[in-house]
Amino acid sequence: CSLIVEDLLTARESYRLNNLLRRLRKFDALILDDIGHVKHSAEDMEVLALLMDERERQGGILLSSSLAFQDWDTIFHDPMTSATVIDRLVHRGVILEMNIPSFRLEVARKRVIEAHSA
Repeated sequence: CSLIVEDLLTARESYRLNNLLRRLRKFDALILDDIGHVKHSAEDMEVLALLMDERERQGGILLSSSLAFQDWDTIFHDPMTSATVIDRLVHRGVILEMNIPSFRLEVARKRVIEAHSA
């Protein structure tokens, strides 16, 4: 997710944001992993909100986040923007809440156990 935000910001700064959004429309779905993992300013997150608005009308979006919707104000820095983005996502979306242990944490634990038993 942070990489596409950076691409969107670069395109906006060089007045090519519409071109990038047009190119992204060609994909049936975009996958944004770990939304909210990297912190950006409110102004930076406006481009992500714009992309999500476009995708709601133009194609699919799959995203992962370790934050619940009620905590998305920390991502977008504005309750209205957060509510708008969430509204776009849930309008035609399917939400899968997965309360499972972290795969990466389990792998790390196994490595520690194996290291101590060797």
